[in-house]
Amino acid sequence: MSESNESKSKISPEEFINAVKGLDLNDLFKIQKAAMTEIEKRSKQKEPKAVKKSGSMPKGEQPPQLRMNCEWVSYTLQDGLANGWESFNVSRKKMVDGVKTVEDIEMAESVVHEGSHIYKDSISEKDPNGRQLIHKDAMSLSKHRKESGHPTYEAFMANYTSDKSDSEKEEPIKVDKVVDKVDDKEAKKLEKAKELADKKLAKEKEQAEKKLAKEKEQAEKKLAKEQADKKKKPTIAK
Repeated sequence: MSESNESKSKISPEEFINAVKGLDLNDLFKIQKAAMTEIEKRSKQKEPKAVKKSGSMPKGEQPPQLRMNCEWVSYTLQDGLANGWESFNVSRKKMVDGVKTVEDIEMAESVVHEGSHIYKDSISEKDPNGRQLIHKDAMSLSKHRKESGHPTYEAFMANYTSDKSDSEKEEPIKVDKVVDKVDDKEAKKLEKAKELADKKLAKEKEQAEKKLAKEKEQAEKKLAKEQADKKKKPTIAK
């Protein structure tokens, strides 16, 4: 039978159901058995395996380009905290009249405050110690430094090897100044707390002494008055 004749001989499910309705019980059992055999046969057939895309990375590993960019951002963050940073722009998305727009915000350069680098003019009541560079900002700073040919990018690329394993990679820059700042802050907090406690104790002692002196003075006045009143009382002659 040719392909065209085979396609013509096929009937739709609706046509088959209508044809079945006119069959007797024995024929229906035969059709049921044949249908179940075909269903079982097809369910056992294995689905073709998905073809693995060539060039795809093993599961859990980052592509070299992405890994290098992540390490460059981390390097920029550590370098900024240790040595400061220049002014740079951060792109922020916002909605204006229902339309998404991108706004470039200029971030201030760093200044040294109590041994650490913070954003210029960032000291406020909310941030009494100023704001430091964070990972989100370092992403924009790293892009700025890469595009402007900053010396830190050249230093990073000179030491970066894409095929290094995680155990062979160099340790990130240690930011001793930030650690020192944390230690200094804790020491200052303890010192200030001790000073406040001493002042409170001295004040309470002074108030207690004043209260005691006042009570003693009132008692002496009361006793002197009672003695004076006793002397003033007339003596009744018998």
